[in-house]
Amino acid sequence: MVFLATVYFIEVLIVFFFAKSIYEPKFNYVISFLGTLGAYSLLCVINIVFKLELLNILFMFLINVIVMKLLYNSSLKSSLFHGLTLMISVFISEFIVVYFSSLIIKDANNSLHLQSLISMLLFFFISRVLARLSIKESNTKSWGKWAGLAILPFSSALVLFAFRFATKNITLKSPESIWILMASIILFLANLIVYVLYERAEMNTQKLMELELAHQKNEIDMQYLNLIEKKNQSMQVMAHDYKNHFATIASMTDSAEIKEYVNSLLGEMSRLDNMGKTQNRLLDVILSKYASVCEEKDIDLKIDIVTDNLTVMNNKDISSLFNNLLDNAVESAEKSEKKKVLIQIANVMNSYRKIAVINSCDIPPNTKNGELITNKENKEMHGFGTKSIKKIVDKYDGELDWEYDNNSKEFKFIILIPINQ
Repeated sequence: MVFLATVYFIEVLIVFFFAKSIYEPKFNYVISFLGTLGAYSLLCVINIVFKLELLNILFMFLINVIVMKLLYNSSLKSSLFHGLTLMISVFISEFIVVYFSSLIIKDANNSLHLQSLISMLLFFFISRVLARLSIKESNTKSWGKWAGLAILPFSSALVLFAFRFATKNITLKSPESIWILMASIILFLANLIVYVLYERAEMNTQKLMELELAHQKNEIDMQYLNLIEKKNQSMQVMAHDYKNHFATIASMTDSAEIKEYVNSLLGEMSRLDNMGKTQNRLLDVILSKYASVCEEKDIDLKIDIVTDNLTVMNNKDISSLFNNLLDNAVESAEKSEKKKVLIQIANVMNSYRKIAVINSCDIPPNTKNGELITNKENKEMHGFGTKSIKKIVDKYDGELDWEYDNNSKEFKFIILIPINQ
């Protein structure tokens, strides 16, 4: 009983670390571990009561699927595929150990405990190899689009079941054990290849979906900017006309008080009429957009531009770059106490365009392996902004860097784009 409980506890650890490698937990890792431990405790009781090997394997498969589906962010298809993968890994581990031990041990029945421990070690090794070949699944994935590949592990399990029960009460000779052992190893390698194909296909699908999401965001940003540009053009025409009207009104009176009031109105209209800052129509529109956003959110926005119109970059890249930079900056500044954003664009030794966005930020940014990661709860559906920025900078052979000052509580994002492309 103690040995059986130990074996099941080892399986709990193997399944927990495997699921932890490919999924994010729905709750936390402590609850995930305790849930897995409880499920396998039930499996241990079922094995003690019924003592049926086939039933034990089937229940192990079902429990693995339930654990992955209920305790981790996984779809049913993905849980079924990885549940099958673990089941075939357990079965192949036992198969290899049993038939290999029959070749070197005369009475293998007297070493069942040793065989169980060795098969668990082999199962652990296989699970870690599979985990290393896996990628972290997320909500942006296709959720098991390639799960049809599970036909091979399912059919492999059936074949191994048939082998196991056909030879259960038969004493095999060395040549027969060698053939079965070789067949088991080849079957394992075939399943390993299928697993690798599944993971690579899912990885490509994830990258494609990320690109589609980024493309959709860029398209929406461009449509929004076009609407803002039309609005700005209408406001500029209106401002120009009203300036003439106010100038006419001011000339029709001798009252100093009225003229002062009209002149103050003219100053407001001049502010609306003076939209150009960079000699780049699209960048002007983007800056105008965020000037309005900052005004609504009571954020102090300062724009310091002493350069030309970023002709080295195309419009889509300018839109994606500045929208992502300023989205992050405005969102961070809005949550801070100072509420400040500074945009700087300048030439550096006539060789680089320097783009710097500095914003107030009370909470230090999250990082992982030196990379910025999103603070938002649904990390799978966010965090594309920084990736998009890096992709654009790489496209123009540029460099990017960021820093956070704990004293001033400011976050600075700096980009250098070579002028000679």
